Amino acid sequence: MTRLQHGTDTRSLGAYDAPMPMRVAMLSAECEPWAKTGGLADVVDALARALGQVGDAELETPVEVFLPRYRTVPMPKRVERSSEIRVPDPRAPSGNSTVTIHDVAAHGYRLRLVDHPAAFDREGFYGDAAGDYADNPWRFGLFCRAALEALRVDDRPVDVLHLHDWHTGPAAIYRDVRYADDPVLGGAAILTTLHNLAYHGWTPRSALRQLGLAPGDGVVGRDAHGIDLLLSQNGTVKGKGAMKLEAHTTVSVLGFGVIAEILSVGHAVDECPYDL
Repeated sequence: MTRLQHGTDTRSLGAYDAPMPMRVAMLSAECEPWAKTGGLADVVDALARALGQVGDAELETPVEVFLPRYRTVPMPKRVERSSEIRVPDPRAPSGNSTVTIHDVAAHGYRLRLVDHPAAFDREGFYGDAAGDYADNPWRFGLFCRAALEALRVDDRPVDVLHLHDWHTGPAAIYRDVRYADDPVLGGAAILTTLHNLAYHGWTPRSALRQLGLAPGDGVVGRDAHGIDLLLSQNGTVKGKGAMKLEAHTTVSVLGFGVIAEILSVGHAVDECPYDL
């Protein structure tokens, strides 16, 4: 099994120790059957199931899948563990909010529900009849920070953060900006799967504070109009992001060709005519 790598793997205790199994954590806004609006949910569930059946000693199982606990996601009858963690929150007066993580055994993987009613106890996943929620950057930024903090609490190094679509883009930013020297997250490689380039989490300048960002902070350019949470993970779009991933995938051959062109020449995602 080939390892993606970011930084140095320091988990071997001695020259004759075998490497520890690879720890993989996925972050996704949807996962079948708990939260689904389209194919994203199907892919995440199927991939997590498949990894659970690999049977390779180099892969730690079950893999972990972080998912927001939306209003329509019932509390499972059997919860392995529920734990409260303090999460950096740019909207909280104290700078931190309490978020609950519910761990559930699910179809060969571990589902980790991120429970914060102020963010996710709403009519829709991303919006309502009036349109997208204006605070989506805050909601999914908090989701990403909660997932990363939950992984830190476990105190076991993460090898791969597998991010799905724009909702998880903040995790790529935070790895490099907030957790670069963290022993659990700093060495984690980022793999991003792009499911649909029609949605990319454009966050305008006026909403950057929802992510804990600001113009000229080293992530967002001083004169930038905002940040693109989908392509900010690639660090290639002018004025729209500064982070870098280690690998990317798409869910179609067409999608791979399109994203390869975008990454090579730096097109903005809203210039792409394809729905992947």
